[in-house]
Amino acid sequence: MTNPLASWRLPKGVWIYALADYGAAVLSWGLFVVFRRMVIEGRPMEWSVFLADSFKYSIVVVPIVWLLVYVVLDSYHHIYRLSRLRELARTLMATLIGGLLLFFTVLLDDLVNYLGGYQAYYRALGGLMSIHFVCALTARWLVLTVAHRRIRSGRFAFNTLVIGQHPKSLEIHQDLTGRSERLGYRLVGYLLTDPDGPAPLQGHLPCLGTAKDTRRILAEHQIEDIVLALDQSEKKVFNRLISILDGYQPTVLLRAIPSMHSLLLGKVNNPR
Repeated sequence: MTNPLASWRLPKGVWIYALADYGAAVLSWGLFVVFRRMVIEGRPMEWSVFLADSFKYSIVVVPIVWLLVYVVLDSYHHIYRLSRLRELARTLMATLIGGLLLFFTVLLDDLVNYLGGYQAYYRALGGLMSIHFVCALTARWLVLTVAHRRIRSGRFAFNTLVIGQHPKSLEIHQDLTGRSERLGYRLVGYLLTDPDGPAPLQGHLPCLGTAKDTRRILAEHQIEDIVLALDQSEKKVFNRLISILDGYQPTVLLRAIPSMHSLLLGKVNNPR
């Protein structure tokens, strides 16, 4: 029986990422208010604008709307697994959707009172989206840059478990531990699939048991990555492990030695 709470583990850094999004939303809305006042309305900026009840209300509601858009677009994951390029695309999509939503629900009625016709609409929508995109992307890239630096320096790593006794497992160990720039994997040990067979990792990593102990080891060592090092002939073991590990995704990611890629194809989720 799989652990029903395994996939409910809160992704690392998600609160930091959400807080950065909230801060960026607050900043971008404040900057947009200044932009609307000076560019669209053509009036000098005054401090009283920020003291108005309408601004106090909007500075609370608007960032919440942005966070809801990010949640709907499934933006919050383990920050150490996020790609900056993918986050660029995600942020752009969220900006388009959130910008249109705020334009039609918050800004449209206000703009009716302004001169300039449709030009005011275009400026407002373009200004809102541009300002938010720059603020949100900057905040996200700062968080991800810090996260990636922590990985490369070795200050953060995923607890990684090797399952299997394929000879390639020793090469994987040497490759991951012999680099000057870390890849983000902390090998905590290995599990045997054949207790009577050779163990290439013996003397290099602690043996934590056999494949039957997989659930216990995942919980005890808070495993986040698994490397399958099975032989092609161990299909029964492979299928049994897949049925166990399926309940732990996407919290636990599954990787494999090259010779197993054909078995894994279509069975395992890829990292985001």
